[in-house]
Amino acid sequence: MQHFAWLNAVFPLQTKAPVAGTIYRSPGPDEPAFVEAGAMVHSGSVVAIIESHKIFYPVPAAHSGLVTDVLFQDRATVAAGDCLVRIIRPQKHEVT
Repeated sequence: MQHFAWLNAVFPLQTKAPVAGTIYRSPGPDEPAFVEAGAMVHSGSVVAIIESHKIFYPVPAAHSGLVTDVLFQDRATVAAGDCLVRIIRPQKHEVT
């Protein structure tokens, strides 16, 4: 069995905002969020959309793993480099 608890503590996986702007958790007002805490994501999966200067930028997950925290509110303003999502390497029994 793999134990990544120490690795997650020393090298946390984060997805950061590539640009400053208004961030959206879902593709539309009545649609579900791209990602919630507890969800498994793959590297490249869209976790949010940022609107900057009337251009929409999809924000891909930087790593594959289990989302532990979504650190932004829908329609909030974010700065480039802000941490948006924390991801951990799942234990073997957590992968389904």
